[in-house]
Amino acid sequence: MIFLQGLYEWVAASLESSVNHFPLIQLVFNSVDKTILYYLIFLVLRAAYLLRRHRKTGKKIPLYKEGLLHALFIYIVLLLQLTVFRNEVTFWTVEYHKIDWSAIHWLPLVDTVKLFYGDSGFSAWYNSWGNVVWFMPLGYMGPYLFRKKCSFSKVTAMGFLFSSMIEFLQLIFQTGVTHIDDVFFNTLGAAIGYSIWVSSKKAVQNG
Repeated sequence: MIFLQGLYEWVAASLESSVNHFPLIQLVFNSVDKTILYYLIFLVLRAAYLLRRHRKTGKKIPLYKEGLLHALFIYIVLLLQLTVFRNEVTFWTVEYHKIDWSAIHWLPLVDTVKLFYGDSGFSAWYNSWGNVVWFMPLGYMGPYLFRKKCSFSKVTAMGFLFSSMIEFLQLIFQTGVTHIDDVFFNTLGAAIGYSIWVSSKKAVQNG
C-alpha cells in the first residue's frame, strides 16, 4: 500500500485477532489505496483537459457536473478493485485464465437461502444486501448519465449490464465467484437507487 499502510498496520494490530472477517477489512484498505492512486492520475489528466478546453472555448463545466464525474470515477474504480482486481497489485498485472463455464452459479437464490439458514449470518447479509447497497449509487447517478432520456428501465438495464460485466470479468480473471445472485441483487440496488433519486427530485420540487 502507498497511502494507507500506516493506518492499516494500526487497524491490523488492533483488530486482526478479534475480527473474524478481517480479510474483508484488508481488501477494503487495499482497494481504497489503489483507488486513491488512480484518482490522483485522473485528477492530473482531467485538470490538463479542462485547462485546454477553457483556453479554446472559454466555457466552464458546472461544478455539480464536475463533482458528479469525479464521484462516478471513484465509485466505479473502487467497485472494480473490490470485485475484479482484488488480488492484483495493479489492474494491468491481472492474469487471464481459461474460462470454466461450469464454475458459474446459475441457480438463483439457492445459495443465498442456504447462507441464511446456515451459520454464515454475516456472509448472508453481505452477499445479499451488501450487493444491493453497492449498486444504489449507480442507480442514483444514472439519471445524470442519461439526462433527459433517463427512465427506470434504462437505469435498471445499466445496473444489470454492469453487474454482468463484473461477474464475467471475475470468471475470466478468477478473482471471485460468478453468481447469478450477485447480478440479481446488484440490479435491485440500481433500481432502488433510481427510486431514491426520483423521490428526492419530487421532494425538492414540492419543497
